[in-house]
Amino acid sequence: KVADCQDLTQIEAAAPPPLPPAPMPKEDRRKHTRAELRLKVVVLTQDKRTFRSYTKDVSLGGLMLESPLPWPVPAQACEIFIAAPGELEAIQFSAKILSNSQNPLRIEFQECDEAFLNKLNQWIIKTTQKINKAA
Repeated sequence: KVADCQDLTQIEAAAPPPLPPAPMPKEDRRKHTRAELRLKVVVLTQDKRTFRSYTKDVSLGGLMLESPLPWPVPAQACEIFIAAPGELEAIQFSAKILSNSQNPLRIEFQECDEAFLNKLNQWIIKTTQKINKAA
């Protein structure tokens, strides 16, 4: 038997269209967990320019600045000085500015001293705990 137009309309109305395949979640390529912390940062570039800002987030692998650098510095090495709230000393890291026109805020730590990484990790934990208690 051949279905008439009315039968096809009823069949099409009853069956929802097939769903497209669900997108695969993007795999996070980060080696270190980011913490949304506002720490003081000073960036010292190779040509001896300095820039002061705060972190938007920080991890043991690098940081994102709250404000973009005021001049173009594509893939340039730099020194980073980070200070936590209430701390009298800063931690110094060799780093690389990963900025580009779409995201002028990223900085990656390079060849870090283990003691400095441990101190940064302690600051991250301590500051995060303070924020969680306040919330």
